[in-house]
Amino acid sequence: MQPIKIKDFLEIVDGKLVTPGDTGMLTDKEIKNVAIDSRKVDHGSLFVAFKGERVDAHRFVPGVAGTVAACLIEEPLSRIEELSEKRLPVDGAYILVDSTLRALQRYAKYCRSKYTHPVIAVTGSVGKTTTREMITHALESSLSVFHTEKNFNSQIGVALTLIDILDKPSDVAVLELGISERGGMDSLTDMARPNIAVVTRIGVAHIEFMGTREGIRDEKLRIAARMDGSQDSHDVLFLNSDDKLLYEMKGKTGVSTCFYGTDERAEYRAEDIRTEGTVTTYSLVHRGERLDVRLSTPGMHNVLNSVAALAICDYMGLNMGLAVKSMESFVGVRQQISETRSRVTIIDDSYNASPDSMKAAIDVLCNMETGGRRIAVLGDMFELGENSRLYHEEVGTYIASSKVDDLILLGDESSYIGDKASRNTGIRIKHFSTNDFALDYLKDTLREGDIVLIKASNGMKLYDLASRLKNEL
Repeated sequence: MQPIKIKDFLEIVDGKLVTPGDTGMLTDKEIKNVAIDSRKVDHGSLFVAFKGERVDAHRFVPGVAGTVAACLIEEPLSRIEELSEKRLPVDGAYILVDSTLRALQRYAKYCRSKYTHPVIAVTGSVGKTTTREMITHALESSLSVFHTEKNFNSQIGVALTLIDILDKPSDVAVLELGISERGGMDSLTDMARPNIAVVTRIGVAHIEFMGTREGIRDEKLRIAARMDGSQDSHDVLFLNSDDKLLYEMKGKTGVSTCFYGTDERAEYRAEDIRTEGTVTTYSLVHRGERLDVRLSTPGMHNVLNSVAALAICDYMGLNMGLAVKSMESFVGVRQQISETRSRVTIIDDSYNASPDSMKAAIDVLCNMETGGRRIAVLGDMFELGENSRLYHEEVGTYIASSKVDDLILLGDESSYIGDKASRNTGIRIKHFSTNDFALDYLKDTLREGDIVLIKASNGMKLYDLASRLKNEL
């Protein structure tokens, strides 16, 4: 974050300084960073007091106000003292706004307005993080890239990302936009104002709040709402033509659209796809030209992700030889493949899960060559609404016709996966009530040559199980 005086920040976010002491000298103090965790503040911090579902951070304001540059609040000082049962430091700077989230987003939008280079935004139900990472990796073969870190794709995360966009010189920015409810995309794109956007695929993640897949699609496509649709604009929306719901929106998005995929309808498409172990090769075809691509990340979904990344590089006029070469060295953070000391291969895909991503991970597991067993450790998928059982059963049916040897299940909903997978009597199925019981079983039964896939929604905390397996096996 570039330093900004409190008086200038007040004007941008439409805030009011309400300190109980003398405000005269406080307005010239500089804010040098944003902190949303009261344990991670310093003298230059703007501490943002969000009202969470479980914790109202206004309770922590008295404890940090004497240290930080300012506190961003949406409650009056008297209410903060009542909540925290503590007196506020009289020399603290308190910036009162209508909503701390909206104020932070106003400042993020301001920072974005000062950025003069292209902004690329990625969304979708499945694959948005890996696609964002692949785009970043490919662009970095020719350009300096500012990009989303970790999983900062939410209403708060995107704002925090954009506030840092001016910190270092860059040629292009790559952002990830994630939504979980209707209306969420509008506020994200109002901040991000993308010039290039990508929608990866429409699945059923968050369908509990969106109602239907069509509703999810329509909300995702709101990513184009702040793009320039004029005839002379260079703004463009990249859509996955393999997704029927996206392809049927051809000519209906209000902006220039380019399709990528694996069939003739795609302007950028992958042909002659071949997989050997964890390496996938294919030919990227565009306007009659062919480029040979080699990926070190397995899975058909990663072929599509890489096609999107390379399509953007070509659209931007970059050196395609360098971009294609960069794909060989790409290693994603979502689906990490490693080998333990006892030579068991772990596919750690524990960050999150939806029916589509679960099936894609099963494909990766089953396409890997091994002299041992293929073992899937799966947990519940969340936010699937009233049809959650059907979506879990869908995954189980998919597994029943796969090469999975052993199925380890955790959670309540995962039992429906087991119900359908049990149609294949060759699959050994175990259901455990805790991650610890599953870990003990796996440590006792895994042998050299086995491959283990670990995947569930993040709330199942299978990342702990994955980490312990890697360290203890």
